[in-house]
Amino acid sequence: ENVRPQGVKSIFVEKMVKADMGRFVLQGRVDRVDEHPDGTLEIVDYKSGRSAVTPERVRGEIGMQLYAVMVREMRPGRPIRITIIALRPNERASVDLTDEEIAETREAALALGEEILDRDFEHIEPVAKTLCLDCEFLPLCRTHREFAANLRTISETLVLKA
Repeated sequence: ENVRPQGVKSIFVEKMVKADMGRFVLQGRVDRVDEHPDGTLEIVDYKSGRSAVTPERVRGEIGMQLYAVMVREMRPGRPIRITIIALRPNERASVDLTDEEIAETREAALALGEEILDRDFEHIEPVAKTLCLDCEFLPLCRTHREFAANLRTISETLVLKA
């Protein structure tokens, strides 16, 4: 089912893609980008843990939308298709994105990036949550005394439940 049509060739595999957003660079690593004979660029993402995939779910994947922004910057003017392949059921679903959708995603990413850059993080107190236990930024939050105490309580509670 996941055999590529004739004339389709992979142009990127496990490739770092970037988009210059002015004050920051948006970047990510795409699994694969295929080029179709009509010039369409298809961004393909493999999901090993997915049991099913639909066009609606593909359209809702912000990561895929952001990949489209980055690929569009690298190859302007080309039609963009995003595809997710769920490996276990061997299913795929695709969505062709419009120029407007890609532009809207770019503007939303730009607005969010600017908001993050302009926010005063010095005075934000972190709040301990269960997901903090696996976070790579945990050492930054541990510097706050109350956060560290709350995280210990969460950690102890999880140990007691196990």
